[in-house]
Amino acid sequence: MSDFSRRTLVRGAAWAVPVISVAATVPAFAASRCSVNGGITVGPNTTTGYRAICSSQAQQSTPTTIKQVYGNGELPQYIDICTCDQITGWYRWRETDTLSGFQIEVDGLHVDQFGANQGYRPAVFLDVNPDGTGGCKRFALSYRTSTERSRTNRQNFSITWTLERSTGGQDGPWVQVDQFTRQVSIIRTTGTNNNDGTDFNQCSTQGRIAAGATD
Repeated sequence: MSDFSRRTLVRGAAWAVPVISVAATVPAFAASRCSVNGGITVGPNTTTGYRAICSSQAQQSTPTTIKQVYGNGELPQYIDICTCDQITGWYRWRETDTLSGFQIEVDGLHVDQFGANQGYRPAVFLDVNPDGTGGCKRFALSYRTSTERSRTNRQNFSITWTLERSTGGQDGPWVQVDQFTRQVSIIRTTGTNNNDGTDFNQCSTQGRIAAGATD
């Protein structure tokens, strides 16, 4: 399977564009004409760095970074969420992975898959233009680890994205419309083969522990 993956909702149907007000501030993601036949489009696996955070903050959306460059992996750097079947509605998605102590961020924020929302991102509204053209909203992916990784053995695992749609409103009810799984891998690049040199226990749940202080 090609690294650049396309998933089909309804083949041959027109795509829909995200609603962006002319008077509003341009959002961090870009709108584009629909050029794929699917609901989830995951970018190709690319050599991508990931950082280290404290284990006590693994479930937080924006934890303390204890090492900015900890390792790298063959990982996608973006995801497009699209509507191509001319159905106006709200869309939400989540990503789940099979590697313990590894977290995925979307536009710099992590939503824990074991939290109250089960990892689902805030819903976005996708509409259909009068001319029938469609588009996608693109979101940047970044990665972090809250536990030590191997410097000699690459760890292989998978990430699964699940997309749901609601035509009844921002709060649901939700119906799954697409799902896609990608095989990825990571390795540590810091330290030596036998010594990581990173203290994953140096933080409290609120932040770093000051020298000489107790948690």
